[in-house]
Amino acid sequence: MKRIHSIIAIAIITSFALLSACTDRYPIGELANNSNRLVVEGRFTNATQTHTIYLSRTVAYTAPTPNGSGYPVETGATVTITDDQDNAIPFNETSPGVYITASSGEVGRIYTLNITTSNGKQYSSEPEKMSEVPAIKDLKVRYEDRAIPFEDTTNRVTIISIQSEDLQKSNAYYMWYWKSGQSSQFNTVDSSWNWTYAPGRLISGTEEGFDLAELSDNNTKSFVKVYQTSISQKAYDFLQALNSQSNNNLGPFSTPPAPIRGNIINNNDEKDFALGFFTVSGVHSATVKLE
Repeated sequence: MKRIHSIIAIAIITSFALLSACTDRYPIGELANNSNRLVVEGRFTNATQTHTIYLSRTVAYTAPTPNGSGYPVETGATVTITDDQDNAIPFNETSPGVYITASSGEVGRIYTLNITTSNGKQYSSEPEKMSEVPAIKDLKVRYEDRAIPFEDTTNRVTIISIQSEDLQKSNAYYMWYWKSGQSSQFNTVDSSWNWTYAPGRLISGTEEGFDLAELSDNNTKSFVKVYQTSISQKAYDFLQALNSQSNNNLGPFSTPPAPIRGNIINNNDEKDFALGFFTVSGVHSATVKLE
């Protein structure tokens, strides 16, 4: 498959300041001991689709991962989501570490993720409200021929632009997922999708439209699907912290600028927090055909 180059739109770009930090020697023993922490990946939306929670474990820096790849999965857990009306949504483990439900959420409701591991430890997320998100009015496509540096030729680039309303709310935060393919039918969002995020206050444009992505080698791709989702400020802050640490240019043994904590903790031990963030989102989507 030819690579798709995704570029965050100028209209929603924000420059991320690199955190300054002193680089000290980091004892390998600390890395070796920082293992067996629960990792939670998942989001819950109002879309009519299968929702998935992935559970795994960290391993010590010095320990080999299972079979040389991946991380230990957390099997045999009990996973549920409860709302502010005491309704419970169970998730079923369909393969090791993968828990799914066919249920979806409702905008305005508040949801909490609950996990009981096979050894009896209980984890819960902080309650997250599912906020409404403006609908995508239109996905526009335009093409540009761009010169290839040091070559006497050009490359055709496809630019996907979103037209939407009411995005510029100062207290709103958004996340976008998009993917291209030869069919108008797309799988649910997973790690193969491109994504970006931004606060509403940074979105500009008289029509509240912005360029989301640039796709090269578009001649092999016939459709693009985009999800526009709401996220909480805490989810936005979590993503910002991840972005800052991934771009701090420190060495592999450098002390992180700050600990990145998600919103999931052990109910009986606050120090035993899980890695990851349980995201609750209102969702709208649209698909556009490339000509």
